[in-house]
Amino acid sequence: MHSVVRHTAIGVFFLMLPLYLGAQKVSLSASVDTAHLRIGEQVTLSLELKSDTPLTVLWPPASPEWAPFEPVRDSTFAEQVYPDSFVYRKDYILAAFDSGQLRIPSLPVPLAIGGATRDTLHTPEIPVTVDFIEVDTSAAYRPIKPLIRFPRAWTEYLLWYIGVLLLLVLAALIWWWKKRKKSATEAPEKVDTRPAHVIALEKLEKLEMESLWQKGEVKEYHDRVSDIVREYIEKRFGIPALESTSNELLTFMSKTDIRQRELENLKSILTIADIVKFARGLPTRDQNVEVMERARAFIEETKVREEEVVS
Repeated sequence: MHSVVRHTAIGVFFLMLPLYLGAQKVSLSASVDTAHLRIGEQVTLSLELKSDTPLTVLWPPASPEWAPFEPVRDSTFAEQVYPDSFVYRKDYILAAFDSGQLRIPSLPVPLAIGGATRDTLHTPEIPVTVDFIEVDTSAAYRPIKPLIRFPRAWTEYLLWYIGVLLLLVLAALIWWWKKRKKSATEAPEKVDTRPAHVIALEKLEKLEMESLWQKGEVKEYHDRVSDIVREYIEKRFGIPALESTSNELLTFMSKTDIRQRELENLKSILTIADIVKFARGLPTRDQNVEVMERARAFIEETKVREEEVVS
């Protein structure tokens, strides 16, 4: 059992206040609960301040500068009021990890009256002896103890669970968004089931109402007339008209049962379109009108008749 040694420093001073307050007497003492301990053990440093009038004591905060001792924690300060005095106390728990004759350093304790610091007292250095832990070298060595595994609570993995869940939700949202986008782009177009000639004649009528060649857009006008006729041929005769050159298409059509007059109309439409597109020719007003008339005549003369459908 370590003996308890108490070291006390008493400082007496007077603060110069207005005459109607008189003189103020203050004393500060510091003590430890033991002056002899082993390395790694703790010592309690107790500070006590007495005054004949109320004061505000600015206790020093625990600091690494208190080496060679390390502050572990400090207590809340206590205040006691007596008929003729006021007593203020505060404890600090210090640990020593060096050995030898060590000293707890002097600590400053500022005093304040009315919010202004009037003076500072200092505690004295306190000697403390710190010894190494004695080792019995005659005893046999003991084997190293195995690791002890403690079971983990599920709450320790809560953040991991939340992270994995968020990743799964994010992956699901990305998959849904891509699938929806793909479905939107791959949405099948509505197939117009009307007869090929009805669709083609309707497109020619809309094209004529746009008055393209009248606006100077001659090339666009002849290209679209040619495309409408080619689309009609593909649906009506099953010939790859859109992918064929004009000569190839005329060869294909010559092997069908259409009359020479319709074949001449088709040749005229394709020839003018090629001249405008490749040779940058400029058809006359009559040729622009004639192309539309020939296209209508070709479709009307080659369309599927009702009697052919019935048979």
